[in-house]
Amino acid sequence: MFRIYGGVKYYKVRHAILCKRCNETIESKEFHDFKTCSCGSVSIDGGLQGRILGTCFEDRSMFCAFVGEKRIWLPFFNDDVSYGFYDRSH
Repeated sequence: MFRIYGGVKYYKVRHAILCKRCNETIESKEFHDFKTCSCGSVSIDGGLQGRILGTCFEDRSMFCAFVGEKRIWLPFFNDDVSYGFYDRSH
């Protein structure tokens, strides 16, 4: 998965959420890596292209781009950012 911001394509490098009820951050690292927070309000699954179950969370995913030899991190979440999916078959 990627986001385009300022004309630069940022790839997702971390799939994580923060539960707003128990204040716990959970992260899914692999395809079959289902995690639930300690209070049971939210869950996350599927590694970098996974899904989120629940409604009381804050997205803590991280996106990064490489420009030349520099690593650039997406500075913040923005509703105007376009979404896309990275197809590994190409």
